[in-house]
Amino acid sequence: MKLTSDLTTYLAKGSLPFTIDSRNLGEAYEKVLLTVDKVASKDLVHIGNIETKTVGIAQSLIRLLADTDTISVNDIANTLNTSNATIASILDGLCKAELLIRVIPYGSNFTAARKNNKYLFTSSVIRAS
Repeated sequence: MKLTSDLTTYLAKGSLPFTIDSRNLGEAYEKVLLTVDKVASKDLVHIGNIETKTVGIAQSLIRLLADTDTISVNDIANTLNTSNATIASILDGLCKAELLIRVIPYGSNFTAARKNNKYLFTSSVIRAS
């Protein structure tokens, strides 16, 4: 059953190259969280044209996305006490930084317009950590 063990290890921590040499899952998650924090605090400011004062909102948004994949920008903006435009720009920046992948709803134009976008993490390790 070595194959099952290797597959479980890969899914838990090995889908990102810098976590492969981690001794345990906690160490791998710590490395991933440091990377995600750097993306939120540094990359979003440059890539997503996010103001430094909204970095905390971006970090809260990432944590909210870890719990769900389909979101309503309006609901998230109300939860985080910010504007829809701020949430939309943070999501756009996270997609440009390749931390998230945006999945557009399938269907006719009318059907797709009524559904929320899905935002998926590029790796299962990021979501799990």
